[in-house]
Amino acid sequence: MKKNYFLLAASTMMFAACAQTDMVNEVVTEEAPQTIGFEGFAGKTTRKEITNVGDLQGVGFQVWGYKAPTAATMDWSNQYTVFNNTTVSYADSKWGYEDPKYWDRTSTYKFYAAAPASQKSFYSIAPATGMITIANVESAENDNSKDYLIDRDGYTIGGAYTGTEHDPVSFDFHHIMSKLSFKLKAAVAEEIVVTRLVMTGWNSGLGTFTQNAKTTPNVANDYSEWTIATAGVGNITLVGAGSSQASVTLNSDKSTLSTVTDEYIMVPQIIAAENLTFTIDFRIGTEEFIGQVGTLASQQVWGTDAHTTYTISVGPDVIDFNVNNVCGWDAGSPNPGTEIE
Repeated sequence: MKKNYFLLAASTMMFAACAQTDMVNEVVTEEAPQTIGFEGFAGKTTRKEITNVGDLQGVGFQVWGYKAPTAATMDWSNQYTVFNNTTVSYADSKWGYEDPKYWDRTSTYKFYAAAPASQKSFYSIAPATGMITIANVESAENDNSKDYLIDRDGYTIGGAYTGTEHDPVSFDFHHIMSKLSFKLKAAVAEEIVVTRLVMTGWNSGLGTFTQNAKTTPNVANDYSEWTIATAGVGNITLVGAGSSQASVTLNSDKSTLSTVTDEYIMVPQIIAAENLTFTIDFRIGTEEFIGQVGTLASQQVWGTDAHTTYTISVGPDVIDFNVNNVCGWDAGSPNPGTEIE
C-alpha cells in the first residue's frame, strides 16, 4: 500500500530573441510506506517458563490488530481487521511476520497479544472489547507444561501521526498461569535421601481462560478467569521415576532447605481442604520408609500470576520408649512342695 504519493510536473515554454529553450521541471515526492513492527516484553515471571524477552523470542507470540478512522469513535462497527491471530516470531535479531502491513496515518489502531505462538489454534478474541480467550490449557505434565501470557491492556495509538516514523508496537506480557515450587528439609537430625515424592489431589482437567479484566486482577490470588470443565485428579511425580530428579539428599541440619529441580506451571484453581496430598518414599541409612503420606488440612488457592512455594518436612517419628510403672514384689506363698525348716 502506498500513501501520500503525488507527482507534480510543470512545463514552461520560454522565448528569447530567436532562440527557443524547452524547460521541464519535475518534482516527485513519495513517502515510503512504513511497516508496522512489534516488540515484546515479559513481565515478572525453568525450562517451562517464559521469564524474559529472550525466552519470548524463542516461542513467539500472536497478534490481533484493528484500525478505524480517527474522526470516528472506534468500535467494532467501524474497525478494520489488520491482524487476526497473526504469528510474530524472532529471527535475525528482530521481530517479524508474514505479509507486511503498513501504517495508515488517518486511523487509530488497537493491538492485542498472547503467547506462546505454538498454541495459536486455541486463541480467540472479542474484537469489540479486546478480551482474549484461551482453550484447552493443561496443567504441568513434566516437560509438556506451558506458560501462557497476555498483554492485558493492549496497545492503542491515535491517528494523524506527524512524526517521521512510528515506533514498534510494544507489548507488556503478564502471566495468567500459576507457578509451583517445592523445597524439602529433614524433620530429624539425620541425612535423609528422598527417593519418591508425588503430589495428588487437584483438578487436572483442561482449563479455559476468559479474560475479564484489562489489568491484573486485584483480588489476592484471583483465579476467577479460569474454568475447568472436565474434572480429573491430578498426579505429578516431583522426585523419582518420571521426574528429572531420581533422588534428593537432605542435610541432617533441619534448617537446611533442598530445592526440587522442577517448577510446575498449573491452571489456576481452588483446592478444597484435605485434598492436596504428598506421598513420600525416603531412606535413612539403609532403612527404607515407603508410602509416607501428608495431607494439607487447609484450602489451597493457585492464583493467576501467583507463585506458591511448598516446604515439606521429611522424616519419621522417632521411636521413643517410656516406662509406665514398675510393680512391687509379690509377697506370695512359697513354691509348692518346698519346706523350710
